[in-house]
Amino acid sequence: MKRGGGESSSGGRSSGGRSSGGRSFGGRSSSGGRGGKSVFGGSGSGGRGGLFGGPGLGSGGLGGGRGLFGGRRRFRYGGNGTGPGAIGCFTAILLAVIVAVVIVGVIFIMDIAENRPVTWSSYQREPLPAGTVNETSYIRDDAKWLVREDTVKNSMRNFFRATGVQPYLWITETIRGSRDASWEEIEAAMNALYQEQFTDEGHLILLFYEPSKGVYKTAYVAGSAAKTVIDDEASQIILDCFDKYYYSNLEEDEYFATVFEKSADMIMRASFGVKQVFLVIGGLIALFILYKITAMILRHRRLKRQQDIDILNADVSKIGDDEAERLAEKYDDE
Repeated sequence: MKRGGGESSSGGRSSGGRSSGGRSFGGRSSSGGRGGKSVFGGSGSGGRGGLFGGPGLGSGGLGGGRGLFGGRRRFRYGGNGTGPGAIGCFTAILLAVIVAVVIVGVIFIMDIAENRPVTWSSYQREPLPAGTVNETSYIRDDAKWLVREDTVKNSMRNFFRATGVQPYLWITETIRGSRDASWEEIEAAMNALYQEQFTDEGHLILLFYEPSKGVYKTAYVAGSAAKTVIDDEASQIILDCFDKYYYSNLEEDEYFATVFEKSADMIMRASFGVKQVFLVIGGLIALFILYKITAMILRHRRLKRQQDIDILNADVSKIGDDEAERLAEKYDDE
């Protein structure tokens, strides 16, 4: 495995979920290496670019210009000031906004720290029944990358025990002698390998094909029984793990072992982790902010409407009499 250079991605998921003879096939193409990820970078050329890349968050940003929470614009409830109630309400909204921004920032930082997010498992899966799979060999390392092959095998056996599906890892730099194999050629080669190696439909072939430095394709073929566990969502988790840990400092043996350990754990349980909790809290805060802003606007309009009604209904002559009496008292005192 040749890792290095800046991070980028090309192709995305090139094919997935296709069925051929009761089996499913899918894959992804990526290019780039570790590092080079910018939090506030520009739009970038290819890949995900910076976290806030492109032209930015708009003119003025949060708090700039004369928006709701910045500049000199204020809500007025009457008189010459906002009043204690308005200040308290505005302070509560401002604090809620700050908390929401912090939560979103933490989520983004967590994603950056983990390099790439992994698809969440939406439900609890059940492993294939025992006896569905005839256990075979686990690895075909045509590229001769693995130094401690047993490390990878142990993780693959754990994957087998957790899912009931036996994985088979194929590492290569060429597909039928080609360093530029198409997806059709890759699928044909993987289906042929399945036929040669296995006598049941409970296996999962995972291909790691890196024909040149920093450019690789990952693909899978799942037997008809295996795909009852390794469905589209589960296969996406595995491909995500290949991508995520590729941009790490792990050695080749540790890299593949980690992919199988982490993906098995994620596939076989419904995910509701720290990031999901943050998202739920952030959503509730967003609803609170929306409610408070709406309440402020409605109250402001209601008070303004009442002021207009009071002015229209005021006794003009009485206002004149009151003013005359006030002036008379003033001159009497003098």
